[in-house]
Amino acid sequence: MTVEVLQREYGLALRSNGTHIISTPRVETCIVWCGLDPINGVAFLCHFDFPFTANSIPKIINELAAITPANHEFQSQLLGGRPYTWSSATRRRIKSQISQQKILNINVEEGPYFKGLCGKGIYLNLESGEAGNCSGSPVIRISMKDIIQHNWNFFTSSEMKRAKGSA
Repeated sequence: MTVEVLQREYGLALRSNGTHIISTPRVETCIVWCGLDPINGVAFLCHFDFPFTANSIPKIINELAAITPANHEFQSQLLGGRPYTWSSATRRRIKSQISQQKILNINVEEGPYFKGLCGKGIYLNLESGEAGNCSGSPVIRISMKDIIQHNWNFFTSSEMKRAKGSA
């Protein structure tokens, strides 16, 4: 099973629930923060579009803690974005929010910015721990009504939402 995360969403996944991939399409100037606890098979992927959306990290951490065993060790990465846009500010804000939390043990590595004009999709494989680029084409998982609601929320809310199909 694959969990797909859209812009301004986050997804949580458990290998024990049959989730093998967590991914997000069309990352341009946005930043993806993804991580995996390889021993317990708990993963997350967040698609941040602006620095202020990182204010959702305490909420995401609390929800992630609720499904994470006490003995855990998350390895995580910041991926994507463009060094000449607000992406650098978004990365700084994400790292600041993570460093302030004391609930989970999360190591954060800086991954590369995108080069060129086209963004990419990003995936995290819960089996191998590999994170990388994938097709930027989304899986159609929502109705037209849901698309309209997602777009409305995008323009009226700075709160990140949990992706459908998330653990």
